[in-house]
Amino acid sequence: MKKIFTLFAAAALTMSAYAQYNNPVTEDGEVIVKYDLNKGQFAESNDFELDENVCIAFDITGNDELQDWLAGATRSNRGIAFAMWTDEENASAGANLDGRLYNIKGNIWGIIFNFFDFGYSRILDGWFAPNSDYSEYECLQDGHVTTFWCILFGYGYTDSNSGAEWWNYPQEAVYFTTLPYSGTRTSNTFYKEDMEEYAPDFFAGEFGDWAGYCAPTAEAWAALEADNSAISTIAASNAAERTVEYYNIQGQKLTHEPTTGFYIRKATLTDGTVKATKIAR
Repeated sequence: MKKIFTLFAAAALTMSAYAQYNNPVTEDGEVIVKYDLNKGQFAESNDFELDENVCIAFDITGNDELQDWLAGATRSNRGIAFAMWTDEENASAGANLDGRLYNIKGNIWGIIFNFFDFGYSRILDGWFAPNSDYSEYECLQDGHVTTFWCILFGYGYTDSNSGAEWWNYPQEAVYFTTLPYSGTRTSNTFYKEDMEEYAPDFFAGEFGDWAGYCAPTAEAWAALEADNSAISTIAASNAAERTVEYYNIQGQKLTHEPTTGFYIRKATLTDGTVKATKIAR
């Protein structure tokens, strides 16, 4: 994605100002949650847009409550979960996204995530301020920045109950923001059920219809990066268009070109090149 905004270019990073996490933090107190699976380290900034696939993570090194929770499993296996919302004063008023994290390494827990797709797949993204017919969304307007507040907590699970223990030792809320929305999508939609081969121990067979949600393994990330070629910017071609198809942003084929909203125009050229463009009307 072409990044025309440099949100944190001048912001020095420090170790976490929040005692419960060991993530880097900007001078403004924003927690850096973006994690580079290829390098095995946190990124320098949260340089992702709301509908972009990204790995987010939290380092709980030094958090005695959560580490003791993980070590004290008796009747169930244990892990770390998250709850996020978009209204600082009222957690039930804005987007309210919750799910389970996966252990990346050591005390670092994370998930490969697409914030918009995850919300859309669960409640038609009603959390993100759509208009009456869901053809436009406030969060996908040019320049819109979405701020998330996030709490981690402990949970337990058994073979028959993925939520045998829930909402244990909830931590202090921290916040982070997305990049201003540029109006260009470069990430394909994926579903958890399609990614289970990369982490069969992450609740295989459950939550399969959740979009934008899978275990944060290097193999899964490589597969997603390769798949994104369908929406990536393609070099210009002098060939003529042979066929044109239209898709919604969830990847479903449409019968005709929409007159409003966001959609993808996929043109197949006579030289075999496929050019996909995201359009907003």
